[in-house]
Amino acid sequence: MSAAPRWATPELGVHRQVMAAADWIRDWAPWDTWATLTFERPASFEQCEADRRKFLRFVARDVARDHVRVFWAMGPQSNGRPHYHMLLAAPAGMHGSQRRALETGWSCTSSRTGFARVVQLTDPGNRAHYAVRRHAHWDITAACPRPPRCRRRRGCLQAPGPW
Repeated sequence: MSAAPRWATPELGVHRQVMAAADWIRDWAPWDTWATLTFERPASFEQCEADRRKFLRFVARDVARDHVRVFWAMGPQSNGRPHYHMLLAAPAGMHGSQRRALETGWSCTSSRTGFARVVQLTDPGNRAHYAVRRHAHWDITAACPRPPRCRRRRGCLQAPGPW
């Protein structure tokens, strides 16, 4: 992208910035999967981030077997424990058994992880607006199926920045 996204302009009000950011996220990838990932036990931000990275590596390497575009947002649940909302876009899309594998994979990520709900997405704009409005911590990235040593040496083909 050569120009800053429309939502980054300071003359927009905060609400309009959030809505414009969510619209930009909606159009960034052909999102087809929505995931809600929770934690059973309290966890620090660093522990949550480590679990998120481990889970996304599992998604790219073992489930999609390709790069997966990811929008994630993190915030507290009503019980105070953190949780993630994610939009996922695999090049070939994801089918039912892959979504079930994601639910199982999240629960196996660490001893802290809890419930996962992964569903086929019907309205990416609605989910992006929901996640951006409710959560202060969010980002867009790509999960890479290549071994970590390759990513560190040559960078990721899909998204060189996040690695």
